[in-house]
Amino acid sequence: MTGIPLRTDLLIKDKQIRKQALLSQSERIKNVEGAYLAPQKLDDTKILLVDDVLTTGSTAVACANALIRGGGKIIGTAFYSYRPLFCT
Repeated sequence: MTGIPLRTDLLIKDKQIRKQALLSQSERIKNVEGAYLAPQKLDDTKILLVDDVLTTGSTAVACANALIRGGGKIIGTAFYSYRPLFCT
């Protein structure tokens, strides 16, 4: 439709993490720290990072850092929805 490829192979989870739902912001940051990696050299590949829900941004930051370490260039992030931490 847009001609922009959807790539699901640029990022993998490298360690088990706890479910984020009931964790505090600091716990979420620690939980996902180092959990993701880019399994291949990205050689300045431009990436729009898409995640399902933005709560604290911890997962998106961890994923972006992994992609940057792999040589990718994050040009933006997009989320399907926003849910403040512990929103009822």
